[in-house]
Amino acid sequence: GSGGVTAYLTLDGSTKTVQFDVPINVGVDNTGHDVTFFGATSGKSLLWDESGDRLVFADNTYLALGSGSDMLQYHTDSHGYIVNQKGNLIIQNTANDSDIIFKSDNGSGGNATYFTIDGSAADGTYTYTTWVDSGVVALGAGNDLKLWHNGTNSYIKNETGDLNIVQGADDKDIVLKCDNQGGGTTA
Repeated sequence: GSGGVTAYLTLDGSTKTVQFDVPINVGVDNTGHDVTFFGATSGKSLLWDESGDRLVFADNTYLALGSGSDMLQYHTDSHGYIVNQKGNLIIQNTANDSDIIFKSDNGSGGNATYFTIDGSAADGTYTYTTWVDSGVVALGAGNDLKLWHNGTNSYIKNETGDLNIVQGADDKDIVLKCDNQGGGTTA
């Protein structure tokens, strides 16, 4: 107890609700215990793994957020999901001049960065979605239109059908520019 007040927990089978009016500690700091919460369905549990310093949700057991449980995070033993069921899903990094970095296994057993949403404007004007060298932006169900840079050259490649470049603004041109050997670009 604290300050001479002791709290007791007595379970006699007749009480269905237990109320604690004082703080509850399980174990002692740095010498804690695993704590498991079981659900109504077999295999659905929540575990505080003290040696792993993690809260573990069993497969197909949901972390539900919102008063209507509208946002769920879970794993099925095969795939991980973040599911928003109401309103917009906003991924926001509020750290000053920081990025959102997308990484995945690159086939060699390690994680590689595939693209970055760059939080800084390198030239003071534009913000960037940055793709690594040889990272391909692919569009279409068969990845038929590709855009990439391999570290030396840049490519736009169409694999099927016509490649249409359409200027939709009234009375405007399509302007192609390149270096004129004078150190600048010319139409």
